[in-house]
Amino acid sequence: MAWFLNNVTLGWIQVFVELTSHGNRLNDLVEGQHRHLQQVQENVKQAQRGTGALSKRIEKALEKTWQLEQRIKSCSNLPGLRHKPLTEAELTFKSELGEYMGLHQLIQ
Repeated sequence: MAWFLNNVTLGWIQVFVELTSHGNRLNDLVEGQHRHLQQVQENVKQAQRGTGALSKRIEKALEKTWQLEQRIKSCSNLPGLRHKPLTEAELTFKSELGEYMGLHQLIQ
């Protein structure tokens, strides 16, 4: 019977040692996860701070784009920009007119 009690006591001691060692290991894991959570929370805070600056930059870029579009529209209404290339008949007439003007100046 003493042998049985010694074995039972030894078994309980082994269980206790295993539980305490696992408890320490679990405690280390929980602490590590807690540290990781704190790092992630800090990263989220930094990202939230960065989104404010990023949204301001996006707003400025959109405003600048709108201003440039307005300038393009105003420039497209200028009379000089509506110049179309001459047709073949117009080019022929222009060259004949240039020859005529050249001859006309020689005669005078």
